[in-house]
Amino acid sequence: MIINLWSWSRFKEDSQAKANKLISIAEGRKDCVATISPYKGAVLNLTNTTTQTNNIVDFFSPISSSSYAIFDSGISIHMII
Repeated sequence: MIINLWSWSRFKEDSQAKANKLISIAEGRKDCVATISPYKGAVLNLTNTTTQTNNIVDFFSPISSSSYAIFDSGISIHMII
């Protein structure tokens, strides 16, 4: 099972809290992984790649590291068929 977080929240802190909650759920279950994307404000409508990179690193820094979590570096839409 995959638990996804593609947060369209404008607020970094809300997305980080949701990410940590999903990671906690995945760790508790041990039969799934959480995939975490940065909040939209970190990368959308920004043309400077250095700014995007710094925003992504800043977003993921306080989020729990886990064997049950996958972090990606952009907004993505995951489809499961």
